[in-house]
Amino acid sequence: MTTRLDRLVLLLDTGSTPSVRSTAASQLGDIQRQHPEELYNLLSRVLKHLHSNSWETRVAAGQAIEAISKNVPQWDPPPPVPGSIPTPIKKKDQEENSKLLFETFDIHSVIKNGTLLLANAGKDYDFDFSDLDATERLAMQKRDLKKRLGIATQFMDVDLISDADFITSPKGNVKKEIKDEGIKNVKAEEPEAMVLDKEALKKLSPRERNLLKRRARMAAKDKSKEKTRGVDISVSSSRKRKINSADSSDVSTSSKVKKEIDQEDISGVKSESTEEKVVVKHKENNEKVFHSGIYNPGDEWPFEGLCEQLCMDLFSPVWEIRHGAGIGLREILKTQGSGIGKIVGVTSSQNEIYHKNALEDICIRLLCVLALDRFADYVSDQVVVPVRETCAQTLGVVTQWCSKDICLKVVNNGLLNLINFSKKGEISNGQWEIRHAGLIGLKYWMAVRKDLVSDILLTHDKEGAYNAIIDGLKDSNDDVRAVSSSTLLPICDILVDKIPAREIYDTIVKNLWDCLEDLDDLTSATGSVMDLLSQLVIKDQIRNIIKVDNQINLKSLFPRLYPFFRHAVMSVRIATLKCINVLVDVGMDNRFGEEDSWISLELLRLIFQNFLIEENKQIIDLTLNTWTHILDYFDHKRIKRNEVENQGVINIVYPMLTAWFSLTLTPVGTPLDWKLFYSPNSSNYGNNSVYPTVSSMDELNVNSQDRSMILQDLTVLKVEDIIHGRLSSAVALGRLLSILLMNYNGDYLNPQHQLCQLVKAIFINYENSIWANQRTYINIILEEWSMWDNEIKKRDNIINNKDKTLVDSSPVADEMWNVLITLLVKAVSTNGLNILFCEQVNSLSKLRNDTQLLLNCFPELGVRDIPKLLPLPNNTNMNEQFQQQQQIFNFETAVHIVNVLYPKMVSSIPQSYTSLSKTDEAIKEKFNQLKSYYEQLQYTIISYENNKQATDIQILSSISNAVIRFGKLPEKLNPIIRSLMNSIKLEHNESYQKRSACCISKLIGMNIKNGKMLVANEKIVKNLCTFLCSDFREVRLIDNEKEVSDIITMEMLQNPSEEQNAHNNKKKKVNIDSAAMAVVDENKDEKDEAESLAKSIIRRGANMALEELCKAFGSELFEKIPKIWDNLVSSIQIFSNENEIEKTNQYLSGNIADAQKIVNSLYILKTIIPHIDKNLHSIIVNQLETICNTLRSSYSIVRNMAAQCLASLARYVTVPTMKCLIKRVLPMLNESKNTVSRQASIETIYHVVSQMEIKILPYIIFLIIPILGRMSDQDESVRFISTNIFATLIKLMPLESGIPDSEGLDEELVKQKVEERQFMSQLIGNKQIDDFKFPEGVVINAELRKYQKEGVNWLAFLTRYGLHGILCDDMGLGKTLQSICILAINHFTQKKKYEESGSEEYKPSPSLVVCPPTLTGHWFQEIKQFTTNIKPILYHGGPSERSRLRGLISKYDVVIISYDILRNDIEELSKIHYNFCILDEGHIIKNPKTKLTKAVKSLHVNHRLILSGTPIQNNVLELWSLFDFLMPGFLGTERQFNEKYGKPILSSRDSKSSSREQENGALALEALHRQVLPFLLRRMKEDVLNDLPPKIIQDYYCELSEIQKILYEDFAKSQTKSELSNEIQERSNQKQKSKTKNNNKGPASHIFQALQYLRKLCNHPVLVLNPTHPKYSEVNKKLIEQNIPLNDIRNAPKLMALRQLLLDCGIGIENTNEQTVTVSQHRALIFCQLKPMLDIIENDLFKKWMPSVTYYRLDGSVDANKRHEIVTNFNKDPSIDCLLLTTHVGGLGLNLTGADTVIFVEHDWNPMKDLQAMDRAHRIGQKYVVNVYRLITRGTLEEKIMGLQKFKLNIASSVVNQDNSSLSSMDSEQILDLFTLTPDRGSSNDKMVDPNKKASVKEVLEDLEGLWDEKQYEEEFNLDDFLGKLK
Repeated sequence: MTTRLDRLVLLLDTGSTPSVRSTAASQLGDIQRQHPEELYNLLSRVLKHLHSNSWETRVAAGQAIEAISKNVPQWDPPPPVPGSIPTPIKKKDQEENSKLLFETFDIHSVIKNGTLLLANAGKDYDFDFSDLDATERLAMQKRDLKKRLGIATQFMDVDLISDADFITSPKGNVKKEIKDEGIKNVKAEEPEAMVLDKEALKKLSPRERNLLKRRARMAAKDKSKEKTRGVDISVSSSRKRKINSADSSDVSTSSKVKKEIDQEDISGVKSESTEEKVVVKHKENNEKVFHSGIYNPGDEWPFEGLCEQLCMDLFSPVWEIRHGAGIGLREILKTQGSGIGKIVGVTSSQNEIYHKNALEDICIRLLCVLALDRFADYVSDQVVVPVRETCAQTLGVVTQWCSKDICLKVVNNGLLNLINFSKKGEISNGQWEIRHAGLIGLKYWMAVRKDLVSDILLTHDKEGAYNAIIDGLKDSNDDVRAVSSSTLLPICDILVDKIPAREIYDTIVKNLWDCLEDLDDLTSATGSVMDLLSQLVIKDQIRNIIKVDNQINLKSLFPRLYPFFRHAVMSVRIATLKCINVLVDVGMDNRFGEEDSWISLELLRLIFQNFLIEENKQIIDLTLNTWTHILDYFDHKRIKRNEVENQGVINIVYPMLTAWFSLTLTPVGTPLDWKLFYSPNSSNYGNNSVYPTVSSMDELNVNSQDRSMILQDLTVLKVEDIIHGRLSSAVALGRLLSILLMNYNGDYLNPQHQLCQLVKAIFINYENSIWANQRTYINIILEEWSMWDNEIKKRDNIINNKDKTLVDSSPVADEMWNVLITLLVKAVSTNGLNILFCEQVNSLSKLRNDTQLLLNCFPELGVRDIPKLLPLPNNTNMNEQFQQQQQIFNFETAVHIVNVLYPKMVSSIPQSYTSLSKTDEAIKEKFNQLKSYYEQLQYTIISYENNKQATDIQILSSISNAVIRFGKLPEKLNPIIRSLMNSIKLEHNESYQKRSACCISKLIGMNIKNGKMLVANEKIVKNLCTFLCSDFREVRLIDNEKEVSDIITMEMLQNPSEEQNAHNNKKKKVNIDSAAMAVVDENKDEKDEAESLAKSIIRRGANMALEELCKAFGSELFEKIPKIWDNLVSSIQIFSNENEIEKTNQYLSGNIADAQKIVNSLYILKTIIPHIDKNLHSIIVNQLETICNTLRSSYSIVRNMAAQCLASLARYVTVPTMKCLIKRVLPMLNESKNTVSRQASIETIYHVVSQMEIKILPYIIFLIIPILGRMSDQDESVRFISTNIFATLIKLMPLESGIPDSEGLDEELVKQKVEERQFMSQLIGNKQIDDFKFPEGVVINAELRKYQKEGVNWLAFLTRYGLHGILCDDMGLGKTLQSICILAINHFTQKKKYEESGSEEYKPSPSLVVCPPTLTGHWFQEIKQFTTNIKPILYHGGPSERSRLRGLISKYDVVIISYDILRNDIEELSKIHYNFCILDEGHIIKNPKTKLTKAVKSLHVNHRLILSGTPIQNNVLELWSLFDFLMPGFLGTERQFNEKYGKPILSSRDSKSSSREQENGALALEALHRQVLPFLLRRMKEDVLNDLPPKIIQDYYCELSEIQKILYEDFAKSQTKSELSNEIQERSNQKQKSKTKNNNKGPASHIFQALQYLRKLCNHPVLVLNPTHPKYSEVNKKLIEQNIPLNDIRNAPKLMALRQLLLDCGIGIENTNEQTVTVSQHRALIFCQLKPMLDIIENDLFKKWMPSVTYYRLDGSVDANKRHEIVTNFNKDPSIDCLLLTTHVGGLGLNLTGADTVIFVEHDWNPMKDLQAMDRAHRIGQKYVVNVYRLITRGTLEEKIMGLQKFKLNIASSVVNQDNSSLSSMDSEQILDLFTLTPDRGSSNDKMVDPNKKASVKEVLEDLEGLWDEKQYEEEFNLDDFLGKLK
């Protein structure tokens, strides 16, 4: 049974997110708290996950162990009572003697002699201990461990195999019995091992003895491979020895085994086959039960056994196991370390010794791992050593329990020896790893034992810890330097407290500064060095040293950081900036007086250069923080000095101000002026020159990526990255201006000041630039200046006139504001900036070229007066004034030519050319070319116009932003509003659009503050709401309602590829101009993409603006801007009255515009609810009822948007929304008569679950049961979505019980939750489903077996909760009886409820049993026999008879009908509503395309049940068809199912499949099995029928007769065979290339005919040989010579074998005795595929050779109504020897237990049909062993058929197996991927892989395993987190 515990443990491995795994781990701890006795059960389950290859799984397993151990009481055994007899401790003392102690331990020996631990040190060749018991294995592991450590000679001999091992005593030669469950193969015995005595060994040379030892080792290895390893963690090895010695008599040391001997079968038939015999029999439960071995679980530390095993795993050759062991030990010892080693029955002092020794032993083992482990991962800039790091953490954890002396020994005898070992020069390799490991250990040691840090740091020993760390800082290895720095980081506070500041400065800080001079571009330790440096320098003690030491000054130290600004390693660049930040903090100290010179121009230049050449956004943002921090420093100093001018910073930056503006305003794509860059070469330190003395870029010493940024190489750079840096540099300059131009009290410099004049000149220059980029960025700089001015005024208390705007404070700003307003007004009046910007020259050039191409066509068509085009502008005539003189080619010229000149010139083409165009191809081509060039020019004009429009919008919106930020608005707002709204609508760049959105919010705020232009505010808000709803992909149009399904979400689920494409389009940054959609372009996809992009841009802009409004106005949003509230709720008020919904729907049906407003309002609310202030939530909650009412709209689009809106509300206003959903929306699911309500409700739940994700946990219990009921809804879309939701919720169910109830639920809901949780505990929890009790009045005339009662229980459970399933018990277990029981129970209950209530819901309706025609009589008879509660009617006969019976159906309870008749009468039968529909042998509907299957699926049924012993016969696609009848949508669409399961499974079975394909196939098979598991009940006869005799299957091989050989060889050489080979090859090729349908049919039928020919030939040559056969005469001649007729059975060895088998069974023996035997000993069923073969057996075998045989015959020629009678007579009359059957007719459903022998003369391609057939006899009621004989002609087609059967059986048993064997399968619904429904990604996009084609690098990378996520290391090895968890 799959319990909640199983599911939680599984979640550790398969949880989709770390939070899910962590939650599962914590809940395992809760289980331990609730069930303390389950400790070892829990630990053993979690232990296997510590060995996982997955990092996440190992971490989660560690969390689980921590949670479990926290809930185990601390172990502190009391001392023995005085006067009591003390417990003998001899064994414990022996155990103590094997502990590793520092007194005898030498780490040097381990390093020298130990075996290195690598990533995977040949694990396959390790000695396998699996054939030993737990005690022996652990002892062997310990011996092996000491050998690995190189310390074995100190303790014991390590020769694992000695000479004595070759001496085998007689008692030792014991063979072991291997019992296999199910099918048992009788194998030949293995040869015995060679046995030599001591004398023989002495005669051998040493080389020969060693050879024998190696062979013995290999033999031991081979034998151990077949065994499995068991780990007993309940007790330690010492306890096991103690227990075993005390109770050895109870333990069996060897097991005697009897050999199974092949004996002659009771039938007397000797098989000619050399193949194995297969015996299928009941599995006896005779396993020996051993004692647990735990006398008193409280006599030793509870974790002793587990820790002992983990200590062994620490030295595994596989790094993942070592890592897992380290994690496990860390988590156990973290909470339970105080009890390790202690036992019951000894004194406290003795326990303290044991405790001390145990801790010391673990410390030494961890030190050994640090010394020997060599696994390293170079995933990041620095090496990561996960095993050593984890073991170092564990060592830190252990030391918290250790005494001071052990802690100091760990350092002095262990870690310092590791760190200093390489100094001795004793090793040649691995030196840095050892030092590195020692320092890691020291880092965690000091972090945990801070109380002892001074004991190891204050010693002046040259090889002490302090000097070791200092040496590490100077180490030649980069990673060692890095870890040395990080070692000191956690103890910085202790350092400065315990060690004199001067000593720290001289030994550490100076070293760190010196380190910086030694590091180069390739070193990554710089980051750690700088982190430590900044941590130390910030300390007051170190600051004081810096202050008083005249030799120390920041000015000399800062330049050492300069070379690392552009370090190749990203982490170093980040650390550099952080260090600068800290040093600036130090500089703010008043001790540094007035000196600012340490902040040099070089420093500022390097920081500013980061903006321009850095790509990483994180570093750019950190750079801006650093820049701002320095400006704050200057501002701080200015305020202190009360300066009128900030002269200090002016003096520093003035020389570079112009250069910085120039660099920032360099157009994107134009190379930066590298001469303006600063190069931090040593010669430049302290150099006062403004520019570096470099003659080329090479001297700048920049890396290749920086060079690309300087050169603006757009082939390797992203424009977005460049723009982000430029925007940041513009922000930096804007903030700098604010600091430069403002004095200490907030006033600005005199406009005549040199700096003001410079700034004004720069502004005027760039504001009139002919580069659009420069105009945009200068405006952004002005915007940022004003924003920072406002920020400073808010922050600084001494500033006067805080409310003054920038325009009012600064005359320079006022002057600039006027210039901006003038430009803006002028541009709006002229409908744009009529300027040709340099960025547009390329577009203009293309426009001129296309114009010239058009004009050039006319001379060739006889037109002479062609206008000459003006030249393009160049660098000398690009200024605005020259452009206005119209002396260059411009846009207007092209427009004039297209609109005016072109029509005139076309009309002037001579008539002669026009006439010739009809006959002359050359002239015709010229006319076509003219038309093509004309269309191309039109497109280019529109494209140019769009580019021009985009440029104007960018410039004008930046001007408007600056104007608004300056704090003063013009009288007319139209120019500003228009430019901002254009930016919201059309701006492609998200950053620019965001700025406009912020300024719209600012503008609205200014209007409200001024009390003016409120109408403008309303108009702006209204337009924003319209923009937001303009994307038809998000907000559908009601006009398109007729094109939309009833549940719009269905489209998303069924066509996810389209949704995905739409989603991707949102993210694309493509320069497709929004107006390009107007172009009539041939490429519709391009047009659609442009349109989609335009829609997403306008929606994004409106969303940003509304978000900014929500942030700006907070809780006053609706009060200040009532238009927003009006847009949210006014239109939906029409649904406020629940009683008038029908009337509302009628009104809206004629007023589509009002309905569309409702959709828009709901979408606006859905979009802005995440940003609305929480104080406004209560107002919105009041509208919940109204929104729920909109779910009842007649428009599916309204319902869909209401569902999405409620989902968004549920996520952000959770409690009130979920209460409303539970009370208002969930009940809609039960409105059985209202399909629309159910659709709306299920759609809402789907979106709520999708939106809330794990936040839905407290409410799952309310949702599961209603969803379960809708999985069988009459509406397909409701079923489909219900199944999808259920699949999501069921995965979260294991976590539900550990989540507290949500606050705010009223008592009624809490009570409901308790009741429903009780049901859920039965459905998917630990609680077993209550046994179903038959209602009083239900009569079943049979004694049900236990498994049959379970089956009825299962069926009743499915019925109760509206689920459906497949009862696929093995053939002969009584599926019919179990079905009759559920029918009787259900009909009886329905009638009773109807009588009590009179409700239509319970009105009785007939049930339908559909079965093969052979079984209709059987069903009728069985129902009559077993129950009187239901009346059956047999629906059969001719059309008129069936018509009569249809009128009687309502008077009966069960209608029994054959599949054929159902298909014929489906039109009439589908009109009836049925209670149950049972498909007996339901695999008949395996093909979804047949008329029969479609007919069955069209029935209207409440409960569906399929009976089939073989639900999968050929391929897994058949299962989809069965479930499509049971629960449509459960396994997805047929295409989805085939993509997910069918294709991978089929591909994996191909002999040419790759390992990846085989793996995918296995995973798909397992996933499918788990998904269908709960709805299949499968029991095998050998499992449940104790009294059923075994079934023995034997293959009986025959050779071909001479005639058959002639014909077979003839076919092999024939032309037909050759043609077939070609056709098969051709079909195979077609299959690989495409899924063609047309050409497959012919060859397929041809191939089938050939196979049938060979099959018939194997049976009897008479079936294929006729006068037209080419070999007829030759064969006939041979037969005449032999005097044998063709139909003689001697020509068919199969018939000879059949005769012999029958004779051996005692059938057909002529009685020579006087006594007559009327009944044979055995009775046989003889199966054939073909009716002619039955004729031959009957006529040529029985009548001629065995006339005494009595037989019946059952094939297609027997009337269906008479078949049941034949079966009954055969079973009753033992004098009938044989029953001849065809597999097709006699193989299904019949009960033929009268026979005990089954003979297959022929075999079906489908193995299930043969299995079905043989189980006609092997079923309930059979008293004898059933022998099955399969006659096979050797070396022919038949052998291949049997091979195909094995493959098909493999698939079937993988999907439907013993996991479905009991009712508890319903308890396994929460298996993690139980209801996974992966959406179809669209097979049309799948690409066929050409095996001959070389894979691209991208494809190779994609095929690799997922690269390691660096964050996993950061999270696991974060020192602060580690220390936090210890507290």
